[in-house]
Amino acid sequence: MKGRPKHFSRERARRLIGRLCLGAAAGALLAGCVGDPVKSARLAPTSPIAADAVRIVQANRNWPKFSDIPPAPTDVRPAKAFGVAAAETRDAAARLEQETAPNTWSLTGAERTDAGLGRLSDEEDIKSRDPEAFVRSGRERATPPPPAR
Repeated sequence: MKGRPKHFSRERARRLIGRLCLGAAAGALLAGCVGDPVKSARLAPTSPIAADAVRIVQANRNWPKFSDIPPAPTDVRPAKAFGVAAAETRDAAARLEQETAPNTWSLTGAERTDAGLGRLSDEEDIKSRDPEAFVRSGRERATPPPPAR
């Protein structure tokens, strides 16, 4: 726009007000840093918690120092080794998925398995089984649970 600055006086006024507000906010923030409100705060001696507050403050006199920080452990693997292990796991998962993808395997020898199952069911007739003999053989094969600790 080709106009004189006096036509945009509202915009200039808004900028000026904005700058003044920003300056006032910065001044208020800096004014809070002038004193230490924690040190200058005093507890009224007539307060019901005065004795307990003084006792708690006096008890916590020992503050930790930077020299109290233990050194970094040396028996931990470096960060890059974690990345290498994660990549190996991801590669193993991809390889397993590729090996077990559809149409990559077949059931060879399944006919023999089916024939063996059929033979077992033909050899033992369910009606001719002795229930007590079955229970007795199960008890002989069973192992007791481990003792409780």
